[in-house]
Amino acid sequence: MTSTDNTLKWIGQELSSRGMPMIGIFYATLSAICFSTEDMILYQVIENFHPAFIFVCNSFVVLCLCFMFAVIVRLRWRPVSSTQVLLIILYGSFDCTSQMAISLSIFSIGPGNAVALFFTLTIFSVIFSVTFLKVKPRLKDLFFAICSTGGVALIALALQQEDLSKEGFSLPTPYGICSAILAAMSFSGSLVVGRKLACYENSHFLVNLLSYSCQYLLISLILCSFLDGWSLPRTPIDVLMLTGTGVTTFGGFLFGYLAVCREKPTTVSIILTSEIVMTYVGQFIFFNFSFQWQTLAGSVLIIFSCIGTIVSEEVDEISDREAVSEVEGKEEDEQRPILK
Repeated sequence: MTSTDNTLKWIGQELSSRGMPMIGIFYATLSAICFSTEDMILYQVIENFHPAFIFVCNSFVVLCLCFMFAVIVRLRWRPVSSTQVLLIILYGSFDCTSQMAISLSIFSIGPGNAVALFFTLTIFSVIFSVTFLKVKPRLKDLFFAICSTGGVALIALALQQEDLSKEGFSLPTPYGICSAILAAMSFSGSLVVGRKLACYENSHFLVNLLSYSCQYLLISLILCSFLDGWSLPRTPIDVLMLTGTGVTTFGGFLFGYLAVCREKPTTVSIILTSEIVMTYVGQFIFFNFSFQWQTLAGSVLIIFSCIGTIVSEEVDEISDREAVSEVEGKEEDEQRPILK
């Protein structure tokens, strides 16, 4: 990677070296706040605009911010193979599907429930890793998968007793639940593809995000034209909120990337689960939602399974490294000449 490609990482390192050792955790928290704020805004603007038009505004703002940052960091990137190009396109497609699906779910079952169901993504990540990356399955993964499934069942049970859809857009609750699960599956797919992309030395955060935003904008324009979802913002608040969906989306991705540059992915992933708590608190404050015990219990189960999966993977990786070091140490001892 060239020096210009490492500009964003350099910013984080500079801030960290100037008296901010916890900057990575701070970035991860900002990422969770951005995504949680986006959820709140999406749920609010659906009263006045068609979902397809919201998708257009969101993707357009993200694309503009991508180009702006690409100019700032003087991005110069060339693909090393056609396989890398295909992976980048696939990465953008998975993220695009995930963003649309989670948005539809938020419109239907509310931001808190949608985000809680979305964090079943850790279970799908394990499944896809075993299937496509040939990672060895573990009994612990099955246990956490059962916990996560139980959490989904509890939230679905609570949703049968309440209607959280907003005026102006109607999507049945079962479809909202399925949309959240689809978003989790799609995002898990993007994580697996992203892991493959990380193997390339010229892999860059902005290139991946450009792929996502370009595909998102193209599909949104087609949907908006086909469904006749075009409309004009009537007030400055409408303009601000529509722009805010894109700014918070980009901010979530950006701060998440900077966090991973400073902290271990395990730590960042655990902190990002706080988005569930932030979103539930936000919808209680701004939309006066009440909580049911099934919703809270289901969310706790999903958070537990998510953190448990992440931590167990970290523990296994440490054990594997220690085992390899021990074997290498024995081999060195065996090869060492015996002095008489």
